Amino acid sequence: METAATTLTEAANAAKSSTEVVELASVSLTEASDESQRRIASTLSAFSDSMSDQVSKTQKDTVAAISRSSDAVRSTIDDLVNGVRRFEAAQSAVASSLDAMDTRSAANAQDMVVAVQHLQDAVRRIEKSLVRHESAMQAQASDPSWLMFSG
Repeated sequence: METAATTLTEAANAAKSSTEVVELASVSLTEASDESQRRIASTLSAFSDSMSDQVSKTQKDTVAAISRSSDAVRSTIDDLVNGVRRFEAAQSAVASSLDAMDTRSAANAQDMVVAVQHLQDAVRRIEKSLVRHESAMQAQASDPSWLMFSG
C-alpha cells in the first residue's frame, strides 16, 4: 500500500504539476493571443487610417483637378464666345464699310455725271463765246474804221 500510496502521491503530484503547466500554458497562450489580437487590431487600425487618409487625399486631389479642368473649360468657352463676338463685330464693320463705299461710289458717280454736264455746258458756252468773238473780230477786220483807232 505504501508503494501504491507513493505512486498515487507521485501521480497526484505529476497531475498537479501537469495541471500547473497546463494553467501556465493557458495563461501564456491567453497572453500571446491577447498580444496578437492587440497587434492585429493596431495593424488594422493603422491600415484603415492610412487608407482613409489616402482616399481623402485622392478625393481632394480629384476635386481640385476637376475644378481646375472646369475653370479651364469655362475660360476656353468664354474665349471662344468672345472670339465669335469679335468676329461678328468685324464682319458687321466690313459689311457696313462696304455699304458705305457703295453709297459713296453711287454718290461719286452721280457727282461725276453732274460735273461732266457742267463741263459740257461750260465748253458750249466757251464755244458760243468764241464764235461771237470770232464774228466780232471778223466784223472789225472788215470795218475800216477799226484800223484808224489802232494807230
